Amino acid sequence: MASMTKREKRSSMYTDNNHVLEPKVTVYPASNTDSNGKTTLLCLARDMFPDLVKISWKMEDANGRTVEVPKAETEVLEQRKEGQTTSMIIIDKEKTYRNKYICSVEHEGGPKDVEIPKDKPTEAPPTTMAAPTCLFRNYTQEPLTLNLTDDSSG
Repeated sequence: MASMTKREKRSSMYTDNNHVLEPKVTVYPASNTDSNGKTTLLCLARDMFPDLVKISWKMEDANGRTVEVPKAETEVLEQRKEGQTTSMIIIDKEKTYRNKYICSVEHEGGPKDVEIPKDKPTEAPPTTMAAPTCLFRNYTQEPLTLNLTDDSSG
């Protein structure tokens, strides 16, 4: 019996004991601009097995060419926890008007490219909406107070 390579063993392990699950990829449009004219785009890959993914950012320029986002023009933050990876890119707000941005996720289950919408969250097919995340920034040193009101009683 021929011996298996590491890759074959790994692939066999996933197909024998567990099955590969493609990530569900959700992207969020530009956040409010900060005082430096920067904005944040967010990409979330979740519910996948194995939970290893590589997230990169691409953009489609005015000429229709898709290229990697130049690292010198951005700041990328990535957070990993079991079952999900989040990537945020901080870019000049003006560039979001000129270029289309794409979150590119590489996974054993196959690659996914999802375009960042201009106004609302989008998820790659199959479409199931993720619970929205409330993101806000306090650029002042003043404490914030949040008041919630229940309008459902009637």
